[in-house]
Amino acid sequence: MVLFFFGSFNPISIAHLKLAKYSLDLLKYEKVVFIPCPNQYIIDTNREVFQSKIRLELLNLVKENNPWMEISGIEINSNKSIRTYDSLLKLNQTGYNGKLLLGSDNVIQLEKVWKNVDKICKEFGIVCLERNNMDISEYIKKDKYLSTLSNYIEVIKGPKELQNVSSTEIRKLIKEKNYSKLKLLVPDEVYNYFRSKHE
Repeated sequence: MVLFFFGSFNPISIAHLKLAKYSLDLLKYEKVVFIPCPNQYIIDTNREVFQSKIRLELLNLVKENNPWMEISGIEINSNKSIRTYDSLLKLNQTGYNGKLLLGSDNVIQLEKVWKNVDKICKEFGIVCLERNNMDISEYIKKDKYLSTLSNYIEVIKGPKELQNVSSTEIRKLIKEKNYSKLKLLVPDEVYNYFRSKHE
């Protein structure tokens, strides 16, 4: 079994890595498959978005020292827009068997923002990582829509030190070339990549 971890990874941070590894170890799954989304899916009012090729390259660099990671360019390399459910089907067809890993902030948006939620839940299942100090189990129980899918959503509590993750802050540090603070928030491979670009 694997965990499917979709996101912008703009760029991948130490927090992304720790949250993924924490979930993996807790559930005793085999790997986490990171699936970065295409640029058009990233909503950023400041337009601070790294190109798909760069985000994918950084993920692959980080993977070299983390054998529990797998990287899939299934969405970035697609010629057309692809929904999460379709990506999951294709990944399943290539031999991956697993569940979708989501933060609680994404779970509360399932009804309004996501497509094919029922199919995702019933055919794959969701692991919900509780973040932002939110009692997501109680939220699911009281929510009219999510309560009907509660049997397919497994909630795990995230580490307190990783409750609030901000990629916006990381991008700001890169822009300002504040490498001393950046080093504390991103994997060495990401730090070295941006440091070398600015030397």
